[in-house]
Amino acid sequence: MVQKSQEASASSSQFSEEHESPEAIKQAHEELQRTIQKLRASDTTAERLLHLLDEWLMDESGYDEATWPKLKAALERDRPSARSLFDE
Repeated sequence: MVQKSQEASASSSQFSEEHESPEAIKQAHEELQRTIQKLRASDTTAERLLHLLDEWLMDESGYDEATWPKLKAALERDRPSARSLFDE
């Protein structure tokens, strides 16, 4: 029992030493920086998407009202299922 405790302590100490090395810290820092950059990129993409959706919602040209019935009919045409894609 004492031996297992000593082995666990030695293993824990070795794990701690390996992960506190300057190289391990540098790698962890680089990984964190990559993650932060990915999050910022996705935020930028989300912001652009929200801006585009806002523009579409503010559009009063009538294009979507005129186009939707044609698009809907094309999507419904020749469907293998008898079930409609859209509830009305």
